[in-house]
Amino acid sequence: MDQHHERNASQPGSVYLGLVWEGQLHGVLAWGSPVVNNAVHALGLRSRDALELRRMIVDDTPPRNSESRALGVSCTLIARQYPHLRVLLTYCGLDEAATAYRACGWKMVALNRNPSAVEITTTGEKMSIKTFHDRYGSGAERRVSHKMVTTPTQKLAYGLTPAVKARIDALHTALMRG
Repeated sequence: MDQHHERNASQPGSVYLGLVWEGQLHGVLAWGSPVVNNAVHALGLRSRDALELRRMIVDDTPPRNSESRALGVSCTLIARQYPHLRVLLTYCGLDEAATAYRACGWKMVALNRNPSAVEITTTGEKMSIKTFHDRYGSGAERRVSHKMVTTPTQKLAYGLTPAVKARIDALHTALMRG
């Protein structure tokens, strides 16, 4: 997990599920408390009613559609193990088709167009806002020539109860109508 992302996803309340194929680990799904509560509140829920998929990493070894299968199985396992949860959430890039999510019933409920990365003007290097601050320290905005990069993301939701599924459907329909 750490080799794919610069920050450690470990936190209290995290759930990690592995994708095993032919006796070998070929993927990990890392779940945790929602980072931002906007979608949770839009569904009329509290943060403790939700779990957010923070990272999904699957290598190319398992067969086609393994990501969808892993998502579907993990949704079922989480619903059984944590019956108090009412919704599962995740973000993905707007440029991503999100096919694996859509195949197992996830729906887009929000769009986010906030700045999400920094590009160093002199080198063209792109990095997360957190990495920029970690690397260049306090006051980096004044000292390092850079520009903010907006990477649109979509918020996806998977309802674990009929009532929440109905709310997700309503948000999704409203979003698609524009």
